[in-house]
Amino acid sequence: MALIFDRKVPAGIIDKARSTLGDLAAVPDSRGGQSPLAKAIVSNTPLPVYSLRLDALAGGVGPWDAGLADAEPESWRVFVMMNGRNEPMGVADVTSSPGEAGGARFLSYTRGPQVAASGQVLTDAEDAEPLRSRTFQPGFLEIPGINVSAVWLKALDGQGDVVVPVDPIPRFLSDSHNYTLREFLELARARAVQRLKFNNSPRGDDPNPPLVQAAHPDQLQDETVALGPFGGEQRGEMAGPFPSYQTALLRDYSLPLRDLAARIFGYVKGAEPSCARPEEGSYSVDASSCLAGKEKGRTAAKIVIIERGTGKRSPELHSLVDGVYILVRSTDPLGGRIWGSRVPHDFAALFALMKRDEMMAVKPRYHVGFSYFLFNETRHGVMHVADMLVACGRL
Repeated sequence: MALIFDRKVPAGIIDKARSTLGDLAAVPDSRGGQSPLAKAIVSNTPLPVYSLRLDALAGGVGPWDAGLADAEPESWRVFVMMNGRNEPMGVADVTSSPGEAGGARFLSYTRGPQVAASGQVLTDAEDAEPLRSRTFQPGFLEIPGINVSAVWLKALDGQGDVVVPVDPIPRFLSDSHNYTLREFLELARARAVQRLKFNNSPRGDDPNPPLVQAAHPDQLQDETVALGPFGGEQRGEMAGPFPSYQTALLRDYSLPLRDLAARIFGYVKGAEPSCARPEEGSYSVDASSCLAGKEKGRTAAKIVIIERGTGKRSPELHSLVDGVYILVRSTDPLGGRIWGSRVPHDFAALFALMKRDEMMAVKPRYHVGFSYFLFNETRHGVMHVADMLVACGRL
């Protein structure tokens, strides 16, 4: 298979990746040693990253040759290679930004097994027998609302695009499968339609709005406040207590998960130290309004680790796979303020991963509900998620 790389890379993309990664390379690792980035090589052939919204995907009715025309260019993904090795150790996402110095903005640097998997997908596709005689332009496709990350091979020979999912692969797709565009869209659209049935934002035209009740002041924290986009408060009865999770001590979890959670928290603490609060078994982000004394102390968001055999969880949470989870408060006035602010709009791709009515509690606060999603370093980016947590804490 011949790969023809997109040569229309905006000015400043590679320079921004190299300069920012150079700054990160000067920061010692968690043990005080030299950063792995000190010996890294930055690729000079970035790949375009496209993002597809669920409404655009679900609303597509063909023709099939229109393909992924609604996918929007989002950034450029630059592979970072370890000197002497033929597989990526990380990826940097950079976007064009004419108003900034150098004309580009650094979005995130991510590493881990998903990065290696994306590089392996490209290698495997090149060796696949049905694709050997064909010519493609490679890129990445992200559909955050249904947790899909894939290599998108745009056909340059008129025979049709190919889409190859990247680990971790959602259940409705198959591992190590090269999908034709039609096959992929049939499966992805069905999933998008199903996902959009869950509407977790209040509607002004709802024929059955939630009952408005006058709450006793002592019961205020047991009440859900639903706000429309940037305002429009509604109060309704809360559904707690919620499925609960009792964390173990942080030192009891495996080192890779501890390291990942600590890196996210480190960025949060660097940006907003007054709201960042480490705990024995998790990391919390407190709302700045609580610190200012405007209301009793409230946790706006949390970073928790779920790992089989460590900690205790309700049966409803047994299906959750091992990993680092991002929790955003969804109940009481603070939860309502978060979901009704600009934060869900500014971080729409991350909030699309959560359901407002699907929550967990972290013991001992059984009546405080957090919506949640499994963090994926390659798809979501450590710094991008940290920025979202900081935004929640600044409310």
